[in-house]
Amino acid sequence: MKQLDPRLKVAIQVVVAAGVLFALVAATKFGGKAGFSVAVGSSIAASNLYVMARIIDALVSPGASKSVAGWSVAFGLKLLFLFGGIWLLLTWQVVSALPLAIGYATLPIGIAIGSLVSDKAGHDSARPR
Repeated sequence: MKQLDPRLKVAIQVVVAAGVLFALVAATKFGGKAGFSVAVGSSIAASNLYVMARIIDALVSPGASKSVAGWSVAFGLKLLFLFGGIWLLLTWQVVSALPLAIGYATLPIGIAIGSLVSDKAGHDSARPR
């Protein structure tokens, strides 16, 4: 399996780190269920980013035209698991809605910070001059 882009690796790591930090703060300030809900939201965000990266990588890779239908099904299943899983978590009251959303908010934070601080030297050296 092909390695993830370094910026994407950093983005996923930042999502996880921010999720841990937010979950600790939520658990300290608002209790265990809030901290757990933030941790679940952050975990969903990180796994969603990872799966999307794999699907997009497979679609833009050479020879992807043969597998577009299969990856489209994978994308549909990902959306079903994402929304269906969140709906089940909220319906069964496993998590609280607002802390879950705060945990999921680590996704744009991770993407933004990951694109700013990741090592870009590897990309510059690969560029033709």
